[in-house]
Amino acid sequence: LLRYYGTRNGQTINSSDYGDYRIKCSICGEQSLNNMSFIAHLCSHFEDDLNYISPFDKIYRRCSVCHDEFSTPFQTLLHKDQEHMIEINEFRCRICQQNHHSLIDLFTHLNYTHIGLDMPYICDRCNYRTSMYEDMAYHIRQVILVF
Repeated sequence: LLRYYGTRNGQTINSSDYGDYRIKCSICGEQSLNNMSFIAHLCSHFEDDLNYISPFDKIYRRCSVCHDEFSTPFQTLLHKDQEHMIEINEFRCRICQQNHHSLIDLFTHLNYTHIGLDMPYICDRCNYRTSMYEDMAYHIRQVILVF
């Protein structure tokens, strides 16, 4: 699977280099410095609602099978696929989230649909790239916390 999934570090960018793109919240009027902090702010309006599940709540750094902890969701998902995929009978493409019936089907999909080390998720702030949606969501959350 390492042939298909990967990450590439981005560059460090100061918030002052990113520009001034203030966005005003239509709910409370608070201004956010950029679109990423605005999304985090919008989510905060709904966190008190018991039915609301933040998209970031689904991002885990702990394996749901053996409970080992990893530093990033990318490493967690790669571990889960390499160590537990057959055991839990889950053959999901981590690039496009498509489920498959077998490991052979998954590899056929990867070979014909995605090029090696396909990293379609790109951070527009620092150019960090990854193959996995969950990893990009985690990265964006970390970038938001910095600014």
